[in-house]
Amino acid sequence: MLSQTIDESNFQLEDIIAIMSDKIIAPKDSLPKTGISLELERKLSPVFISMKGYGTRCSTAIRLDYDNNLEFLEVSYDESAHPTSTKRYELQLNSHK
Repeated sequence: MLSQTIDESNFQLEDIIAIMSDKIIAPKDSLPKTGISLELERKLSPVFISMKGYGTRCSTAIRLDYDNNLEFLEVSYDESAHPTSTKRYELQLNSHK
């Protein structure tokens, strides 16, 4: 999903955050065998992990273009996976040539 999105010339950072918000559980046959229980392995398989006491608390997307324009988008989440804050920055970086 990430490769497809960034191959588009006009993708937005929100598109990247959306990919990182994916809560789809991986199929059983694609889960690794790490020594933990199948139940826990399934809970840990989504891109966005949401479990009591553990999980995704922040997602950050950064883009730097050829003109040194830097974009930064960060979304923070509470334990219930609800967004609690969003921060966005856009900067023009100096080029040292």
